[in-house]
Amino acid sequence: CQGTLPALSPEGQFLLAAPDRLFRSPNGHGGFYEALKAADLFTKLHEGGADILFYCQVDNPLVRMGDPVFLGHHLLQEASMSVKVVEKVEPNEKVGLVALRDGRTCCLEYSDLSSSFQNRRDSDGSLTYKAGNIAVHAFSLDFAQEMAEARLPLHSAKKTVLAMGQDGVRQELEAVKFETFVFDALPMAKRVVVQMCDREEEFAPVKNAAGADSPGTCQSALDARARRWLATARPDFALPEGQPIELDPRVALDAEDLEARASLLTLHEDGLVELAES
Repeated sequence: CQGTLPALSPEGQFLLAAPDRLFRSPNGHGGFYEALKAADLFTKLHEGGADILFYCQVDNPLVRMGDPVFLGHHLLQEASMSVKVVEKVEPNEKVGLVALRDGRTCCLEYSDLSSSFQNRRDSDGSLTYKAGNIAVHAFSLDFAQEMAEARLPLHSAKKTVLAMGQDGVRQELEAVKFETFVFDALPMAKRVVVQMCDREEEFAPVKNAAGADSPGTCQSALDARARRWLATARPDFALPEGQPIELDPRVALDAEDLEARASLLTLHEDGLVELAES
């Protein structure tokens, strides 16, 4: 279970959920480390022979689960923690920025960056700082366990919450909430791998109900990727127009994997592609 942290009023006083209970809110994805410890999962993973954790957090159906190339680089470099990035499409894109600071790899949250910093460009016109964090990581199990004992920095955000007012009645109040971020462990890692990946292949987040980064744009990205892969693997398939194509995620990891299994593929009328039943 995810942990929690107390919230404060804008004046710095603790908020109450009840006369005898502090108001608390989720402690952010940085609580991942402590949650594993609290569930005794580090012990169970060690006993099961695991030594690497693969991690993803954003609602991103294009994520390449357990990507062997990513994990291979992580292993070859004997990294403590690794991270996947995509090239930012525009300066204000709401993704964390992976960069070097004082010789250590770190991730800067987009809300903490000035406009002038985000808009800085090289002589060729490209963004100077472009490595957008897509929240895909690999950890050595030992390093993740160390981070369960570490003090990650607290990030604050002003939110409206339902808490107890001075009159003892629950009501909507302005609050300062605190979170920890999983990527704040990066500067503490002895060695880090940063892998740039292809946005069209691996990143279509769902953050909004409509418009950019919504279920609609994500479905379009899934459809486009499936059509690219199938155009090479099975050019004989008559793919329906105006109907999304979906590859069952158990079929293939990437285009090359799909091509190797081309003869086993079945296209259903509803646009779903599966491996043919033996």
